Amino acid sequence: MKKILVLFILIAMFSNTATFAINRPSEWAEKDIEALKESGKFREEAFKRYNKDISRGEFIYLAVRLFELVRDGDEYLAKSDVFFEDTYDYYALKGARIGITDGVGKNLFGPEKLVTREQLATMLVKTLQKSRVKLKEADGYKFADEEDFSSWAKKPIYIARANGIITDFENNKFDPKSNATVEETLSYIKNILSNEEMGMKENLNCASFFDDVKVPKIFVFKESDYPAMNVKVNYSLPSKQKFWRRHLREGLLAGVEQFDFSDQKMYIQNIRLIYRSLYYNQDFMGALDRDFKIKYLKRDERFAYKIQIIYGEKGDKEFKKEHLKKIREFEKECGKVTHENAHTIKGFVNPDRYSENEYEKIIKLHEVHPEEKTREEIVEEFTEKLREAFLEERSYISAGQYPLTSDESTEAFLNLYYDRDFNKEINKFYSLNTNEKSSDGIRDFLLTYQESDSFLKQQLYIIKQHEKNNK
Repeated sequence: MKKILVLFILIAMFSNTATFAINRPSEWAEKDIEALKESGKFREEAFKRYNKDISRGEFIYLAVRLFELVRDGDEYLAKSDVFFEDTYDYYALKGARIGITDGVGKNLFGPEKLVTREQLATMLVKTLQKSRVKLKEADGYKFADEEDFSSWAKKPIYIARANGIITDFENNKFDPKSNATVEETLSYIKNILSNEEMGMKENLNCASFFDDVKVPKIFVFKESDYPAMNVKVNYSLPSKQKFWRRHLREGLLAGVEQFDFSDQKMYIQNIRLIYRSLYYNQDFMGALDRDFKIKYLKRDERFAYKIQIIYGEKGDKEFKKEHLKKIREFEKECGKVTHENAHTIKGFVNPDRYSENEYEKIIKLHEVHPEEKTREEIVEEFTEKLREAFLEERSYISAGQYPLTSDESTEAFLNLYYDRDFNKEINKFYSLNTNEKSSDGIRDFLLTYQESDSFLKQQLYIIKQHEKNNK
């Protein structure tokens, strides 16, 4: 009896040791995988049995989450006619719709089929390309076993290597036909999310992978943030709503708690439309993985200056299941909700018509009325904003909290036009043009520039004549 008991204990100990080994990554991958796990960006089930070969079903979840984390905030128009006979998995369908994989043929996805190393490299590169991440081209490096690469995999393998996605090769061999493991895949994804050259350091979703980047509790929108493009002249500026939606979307996914629009006030109606376009979007809510509410901390009758986000419990399966079901039912009846159609789609036509649930989420308001300013103060304040914008060669400027009349904006411009020091500093032709005008005044302006060797001489002469005439 004692021998049997001892044998049973030894078997149990061996079994526990083996299980521990399976559920612990290899030493070379342990640090990367731990960082990925602690980020909370991937579900718990992805972090187990690290040494086993990864299946297509397991991989496509990771690839889609990668896409959701690194893509820009614009809507991605995915294929809508994709279906598979062997799976209804949300991530498999979305992965195919995005274009990461078309399945294995004959309307089959093959969720249990294993992923080879060359397939892994190819699909990771395709995921990043679909996410609009800028990747470097291959750099001329050659693997010793290149002749074993499939023709379709050769280019993406070398792109993956040139961008630091795949690393650590034994004897300069990639071993393309071997199956990829769970820990290899997780390690490669960590390489991507912590890759500064790919722009991940500027992505709030990747902040946890950089020691010197922290997700701010308050995201402050500044006038100079719009448009976020390094151009001096641009007549096709992105819609303000699209621009702010992109940053709100990224901030929500990163867990930002407050958004401050004090320098770039937002129409209440636009906040509501942005909220709807996200809250009723299946892809976004699937990526967010929790409920969220908006509370106005500071606003007046028309504009929001500061909002707070109240998040639900992360990974609330019951909420996610019910909400995604509600979204699918709505899409079936009315079509997919995007930012462009949130104010016109059936059921959303009247921006002041809300369901009781939505009313509770975004109509609880704390009203704060801005202080009044004199015309002189408004002109003086805008003159200084305009001076700074011109000298920084911005292409856009907002009037700020107070819309300007044509006379006020003209006076502010002329303050600079006849300013000797300002013109010597800018030393090029410049102009101010109306971009957005409403019933209560001008809200936004376009700034344009033109280099000229004769500018300063001409302008100083104009200023001299102006001073002479106004003595």
